[in-house]
Amino acid sequence: MSSSAATLPQGEFMAVVSSATADEKVKSGSEGGDSEAFVDVTAAETSEESKNEKSTDSTPSEPLAEPGMKCETKRQYEVVEKGTKEVTWVDDVPERFKDLDSADDEAKRAQYAVLLRTRLVEGKQKLHSIVVQSPYLRKALQDLLIGYPGLALQKDPLEFVSPFKAFVHRWDDFIKICDSHGVEDTDGHFQLLRSILEPEVKASFISLRNFTAPHGAIDFDQLWMLFPPGALLYSSQHDSTFKLKKAEIYVDQTKQRTYYLLHCYYVDWNGKRYGRRVDILAIPEYDGSERVLDLPAYPLEMHPSTELIRETLVERGRRFESFAGVLYRAYDGIAVDKGSSPPQRKHIKGRIVIDAELYEQNNANQTTLMEPLRRTKMRLEPVSGFDNNDIPPSFPPADIYDFRFDQIQNEAIASADDAKSGDKIELTEEELLICTSTLKGYSLRTKEWLEFDVAPVLDIQFSNNAWESLALDNGYKKMLLGFAKSQSNIGNEFDDVIEGKGKGMILLLEGPPGVGKTLTVESVAEEMRVPLYTIAAGELGTESWEVQNQLRQAFDIAAAWKAVILLDEADIFLEKRTLNDIRRNQLVSVFLQHLEYYQGTMFLTTNRVECMDPAFQSRIHLTLPYQNLTPESRAKVWKGFFKNLSVDTSDMTEEYVRKLAEEDLNGRQIKNAVKMAQLMSAAEEREKLEQADVDHVLDVMNKNGSWDPERSALGGASDP
Repeated sequence: MSSSAATLPQGEFMAVVSSATADEKVKSGSEGGDSEAFVDVTAAETSEESKNEKSTDSTPSEPLAEPGMKCETKRQYEVVEKGTKEVTWVDDVPERFKDLDSADDEAKRAQYAVLLRTRLVEGKQKLHSIVVQSPYLRKALQDLLIGYPGLALQKDPLEFVSPFKAFVHRWDDFIKICDSHGVEDTDGHFQLLRSILEPEVKASFISLRNFTAPHGAIDFDQLWMLFPPGALLYSSQHDSTFKLKKAEIYVDQTKQRTYYLLHCYYVDWNGKRYGRRVDILAIPEYDGSERVLDLPAYPLEMHPSTELIRETLVERGRRFESFAGVLYRAYDGIAVDKGSSPPQRKHIKGRIVIDAELYEQNNANQTTLMEPLRRTKMRLEPVSGFDNNDIPPSFPPADIYDFRFDQIQNEAIASADDAKSGDKIELTEEELLICTSTLKGYSLRTKEWLEFDVAPVLDIQFSNNAWESLALDNGYKKMLLGFAKSQSNIGNEFDDVIEGKGKGMILLLEGPPGVGKTLTVESVAEEMRVPLYTIAAGELGTESWEVQNQLRQAFDIAAAWKAVILLDEADIFLEKRTLNDIRRNQLVSVFLQHLEYYQGTMFLTTNRVECMDPAFQSRIHLTLPYQNLTPESRAKVWKGFFKNLSVDTSDMTEEYVRKLAEEDLNGRQIKNAVKMAQLMSAAEEREKLEQADVDHVLDVMNKNGSWDPERSALGGASDP
C-alpha cells in the first residue's frame, strides 16, 4: 500500500502487545450500523492513568494547568438523558439509569491534553472518541490531516471518532511526526497520543494485511480500510483510473439497498482548460466476504499488472492530451449519445469534429461542474460538522463537493485568467493516468453530438480524386474553388460599410436532382480539407424563432470549425415573397438577416426556382446552373465511382463504361447502382467486380420501376 494507507510495521505490533495490561483485549465491534473498532476497558486501567486521575480529583486546591497543557489523559463517559436522548459526557463512571446530579467542572477538564470518551455497550466500556485539546497536537494534526474529508480541522478542540479512519489511512505520516518531535515540552504529548491510538488501529492493520494479500477478500463493513482518500483506484468496467475524493455509506430507501459510494475525480478538457470532474462508483452491499479484485473498483496498486496498466493508461492520457482543441478527424468505433435516456451506444464511421467547448454549449444539461485542475489560488476548508460515517439523505449526495461554491467560482475564474495566456499546461504523469477516455464532439454524418472513445480516432485520408473526377466544366470548377479558398483566407478587405456585413460568400447551385450539386460541395470541402456542415431546409423549423436559433447555431459552428455550410433544398427561402403568405415572409426575412452577416462560405442548392426573390439575387455571389448529365459526363461519373472502390474493377473497360453512359441515369442513381453491384460481389466473396454484377443491378432496377425504361435502351433511371 502507499504511505496514505501503509501497514503498521511488525515491531510496532510487538510493542503494543508487550505494553498492554493483562486485562486489555483488542477486538472489532459495531454499533448502530457503524463499522468501528473498540478497546475493552476494565477497572484495571493502566496504573499511571488511575494515579493521574486520582491525584487530580484529590487535590482540588492544586493550580490548574493551561488548557491542553497537562500531558495526561482524562477519561469521560457517555450518559444519555432520558426523554431527550441527548448525550452528555461526564468524568465519573455513571450508574445505569441514574440522573445527573451536578454539572462537570469545565476548567478542570480543559487542562488535559487528550480526553478519552467511553461508551457503555452491553455492559462493557468501549472507547467512542478522543478529544485533542493539546495546542501542540492540534497544530500538527491540522497539517497532517488537511484535505481529509469529513474532519472539522478548524474546530477547537479536535474530535476523532473510533475507528479513527484518518489515522489508519495516514499512519506512517503520523508516526514520522511523533518521531520528529524531540522538544522536551512537546515530546510527551505526541507519545501520549501515539500510546492511545496504537492499540486502537492495530486490528485495522491486521485486517489490511489480509485484504491486500493475493486473492484477499474483504467484508462490506470493512471497505473503508481499503479506500483512503487520495488513493488511485482502478475500475475494470471503465478501464480507467480515478483518484478518490471521499467514500461513504449510502442507503437507497426506494430500492432498500445499501451502497458504498466512492466519490472520485478524473481529468477532463472543456475546450478552454483542463479540470477535474467528479464521478461516483458504487459498490452494492454484499453478504460475507468479496474478493478485492472482483469489486467494481479497487486500489490500482493491487492490480496484478499494475505497471502495465499504468503505462497503458498514461499513454492513453497523452493521446487524450493531443486532442485538446478543435480538430477535424475520422472515426470508426463506438460512441455514446448522452442525450438519450438511458445513454445509447452506437457505431459511428465517418468524419467527426472534436470540440469540447461547443459540445458543452449545445448539451448543457449533460455537463457536470468542472473543478480547477490544480489548487494554487486558495485552499478549501472542509465543511464543518460533517461526519463521513453519516448516511446522506439523497442520491447523489448533496454534499458531493466538500467546499463552498463561491470558492470554486473564484478558483475557476483564476484558472480561466491563467488560460488566457494561450499556454496550454502540460499534464503530470498522474494527471495523464486519470485522464478520461472519451472526447466530446460532433458526427458530421449522423449530425449528433456524441462522446467518442480516444482509441478509434484516426487521421483523415483525404481523397485526391474527388475534385478531378467531378463532372463539371473546368472553368466552373476553377472559379468555385478559387472563391471558396479566397474566402477562407481574407480578413476585412471586402467588408461592407457596416461592420460585420458582406463578409460571406454565398453560392447557389441550381438544377434537377442527381446532377452533382451536393457532390460539388463535398468536393470543394474535400479539396479545402475542411468540414462540411450540412443542413436540410426542413431542419431549420417552421417558426421564425426556430429558424433564427438554428441558423445562429449553424453559423457559430461553421465559424469555429472554418467549415463550409451546405443548405440543401433551399427552395422555400429563395422563391419570391407574396403579400398573402405572412408566415413564410417572416421565415424569409429572418433567413435574409442572418445571411447578410454570415462570414464564411455557404452553398445553397435548389431543384428549381420559378421566380427568385430579388432580395436573394443581390446577396448571392455566384449562381451555377446544372443540366441533366450528358453521356460524356455520365461516363466520367461511372469511372469516378469505380475508381473509388477497394475491389478489382479491371472488368469495367472503356467500352463497357461507354455502354453504361448511354443509360439515362443521374449521378445519384449511378452511385446507388455501383454500391449495390459491389455488395453483390462481396456477398459471393469475390474480390473482383464483374460486368454481370452491374448488369444484374440495372436489370432489377428496371423491373422494379426505378427509372423510366423508355428513356434508354436498357432502361434509364431518373428521380421522380
